[in-house]
Formats: sequence, structure tokens, C-alpha cells
Amino acid sequence: MKPFALLPAILFACSCVLPNCAFAGSATWNLNSTSGDSDTAANWKPATVPNSPSDNATFAPPIGAQPPGALPSIESFRVGRLPWGVAFDGGNIWVRSSYTDTVTKLRASDGANLGTYPTGGTGYYLAFDGSNIWLSNFYIAKVTKLRASDGVMLGSFAVGQFPGGVMFDGTYVWVANRDEDTVTKLRPSDGAVLGTYDAPGGPWELAYDGANIWVTGYYEAKVSKLRADDGTLVGTFPVGNEPQGIVFDGFSIWVANYVDFTLTKLRASDGLLQGTVPVGILPVDLAFDGAHVWVTVENEDSVKRLGQTNGNTQHKYRIGHGPKGVVFDGTSIWVANIGSDTVSKITRKPHDY
Repeated sequence: MKPFALLPAILFACSCVLPNCAFAGSATWNLNSTSGDSDTAANWKPATVPNSPSDNATFAPPIGAQPPGALPSIESFRVGRLPWGVAFDGGNIWVRSSYTDTVTKLRASDGANLGTYPTGGTGYYLAFDGSNIWLSNFYIAKVTKLRASDGVMLGSFAVGQFPGGVMFDGTYVWVANRDEDTVTKLRPSDGAVLGTYDAPGGPWELAYDGANIWVTGYYEAKVSKLRADDGTLVGTFPVGNEPQGIVFDGFSIWVANYVDFTLTKLRASDGLLQGTVPVGILPVDLAFDGAHVWVTVENEDSVKRLGQTNGNTQHKYRIGHGPKGVVFDGTSIWVANIGSDTVSKITRKPHDY
């Protein structure tokens, strides 16, 4: 069955009982706010948190009433049903629909919809290899290759059972095969399988540290480290329960522990535990912008910016319902909102740093 199939229902059920999800009313962000938390009523005028679908959250006064660049820009764009994974190709954002077997291409500069293309199957994740988009198809044990310039399907290639995460390491494409406890290494030019390697615990998402592939083990609360050259399993390291997203920040590996509401930070060189940080209810996916770690928090309808050193929350941005995948395009953070059928674009301004 599809993983996390009940999640949207759980998400919206929870929204009825959590205090900070009560309908409030429209409000304007206070330029003199005492914190960056959009769930704090005192940071709005009037002092109420706008979180109902009918509420309007205004993050700036009319144009001309404030200095340029004073506030972050948060934009929203409609995409396919139940969006999950996101990828950046150098100029465009690709958003994977987990319901309609399609992927949507948006121009990163302005969010313009440039096309919707068939993916060959249902899935969650995707990656860019420099020329093409690769998408894992969960139910048919294949990955699909689309030409990024025009979305033309170039091929479909067999991998392991229930493939989840897909990643490009600069040379090869890697796919996590959840129910086979393996990862597959593909040659991007022709999709040839170059190797299939053990990755215990239900491999789900992947990260690359420049020499090794790191894989979250969804079923066994661990991550595996494989040498990228030959797929040798270097080690496994304990993290929190149901780990999903994973990212490398240049020094450390960060892991989102979905049901523990935490992130785990490991030293990439040897897997040493460097810390465990609470981040909110149901953290899903991670991105790194060169200075900060970003995490989508599904049951809080938010994405949080964290300090790289200790993982402290520096800012919480309220976006669409049920945020899943997140990616940094060099300027902005993009988030897929599975409960809103949208992606959010957050462009930070100098004052917001």
C-alpha cells in the first residue's frame, strides 16, 4: 500500500484539536515583532493568528510604505494533486504529484507554470542530473527519466521494490528501494544498473557527502553510510524513529525523525552523534542553503530555518497545509504542500537574516 496514505486525514484531524490551529481572523504582520514566530498572536495586528483558509495573512503594508527588502516574500503556486517531492534544475522547480502520475515544471524566477508531464507511475521523489529529471515510481519498481528542457520521457528503468528517494551524486543516480533493503546505482546516460547494495532498515531518502551515500532506514530508526565508489556498507548509526529526510551541510548529516518530532545531527566523518533537536510535530524533509538547515514540519503547516551549529529554530514560516518536500534554488526555499496542492516560495530579504 502507499506509505503514509492516511497522513492527510490525520493531519486535518489534528488541526481540529491543536490550540494553535483554531480559526482566528485576518491580520497583518507586526514589523516590530518580538520574535519570528508566526504562531505568536502578539506578532500580528490585530493580535490574532491568521490560520483559517478564509483568513488573509498580510506580511507587508502597501508597496511604498516600507523600505525595500525589509520582509521575506512568501508566494504560493498551484500544482498537481498531493504534491510531495521537489527538485531544482538550475532555472526551474519541478514538483512531483503523488496522486496524478505527473510532474509540474515552474519557472523559479516567477513561478510561471511551464508544463505538466507524465511520470510513468505514482511516486514521491525526483532528482536532476544536470540534463534530465529522474523520478522514482513506487508501485512498479522503476525510475523514469525525463528530459528537463521539454519534459519528454527518455526511458524507464527497473530498480528495487517500492523505490522512494532518488539522488544524483554528480556522476551517478542512486535510488532507495524501501522493501528490498537496497539502493540501486544507475548510469545516467543510459539507465544501466551499475550495482545494487545493502542498506538495512527500509531505505527511504538519500544524501551525498562528497564521498559516501547516506540513507535513512525508515523501519529501524537508523541511517546507513555506503561508500559511493563501490557501495560498501561503511556503517549504520542510530537516529530517531521513522527517519525520513536527510541532508548534508558540508560537515554534518541531519536526519528528520518523523514520529519523534526531532532532528538528529551526526558527524559525517564517523557518524558520531552531535545532537538531537526538537523541531515540531512530524518533521519530514530537509534542505541546506549554505548557512542554515531548513525542515518542513507537516502538522504545523510550516517550514523552519535552523542554525547550522546547534539546530536552534531561528524563524518559523507558516505556509500551506501539510508541507512535504523542500529544496533551495540558490535564492529561495521551495516547499510542496500536500494538503493544499500548492508549492510555497520563500525569498528571504537582508533584514530576515
